Amino acid sequence: MKAVDHVASSPVFDGLRIEVAMAAPANREAQVQLEEAILRLRAAGRDARAELLDGSADSALIARIEQQDHDLLVMGAYGHSRIRRLIIGSVTTRMLIDSRRSVLLFR
Repeated sequence: MKAVDHVASSPVFDGLRIEVAMAAPANREAQVQLEEAILRLRAAGRDARAELLDGSADSALIARIEQQDHDLLVMGAYGHSRIRRLIIGSVTTRMLIDSRRSVLLFR
């Protein structure tokens, strides 16, 4: 939500269409999170819509960005332990490597 709040309050995003996309199982928790993000953005006067995607976060989001020809990816980055990053990897790292678009990270 930190990234959502920044997009909502920054004049840099004035007049832009915004898509909030989340790759997660289609459940109530995911819907609530998306609805909260859209409410915050629309309350700030942003033209925003939500999209719940199937699949792993990195592959689903990269595919969406490419399909919709988005110009910028804004995302939150979470800190995990070095062991977890070594064994599992990082969605943020995959997004930075695989995305052909500019990426703005919030931590």
